[in-house]
Amino acid sequence: MSLLTTIGGVLVVVGAVLWILGASGRKVGGRRHYF
Repeated sequence: MSLLTTIGGVLVVVGAVLWILGASGRKVGGRRHYF
């Protein structure tokens, strides 16, 4: 159960970081898309 919780937490953190970067500026690092 702890493994699933860790994976979920990592996905939430990564998603939040990508959302913040996308909301603050889409031209960060000269790239429009992160995927």
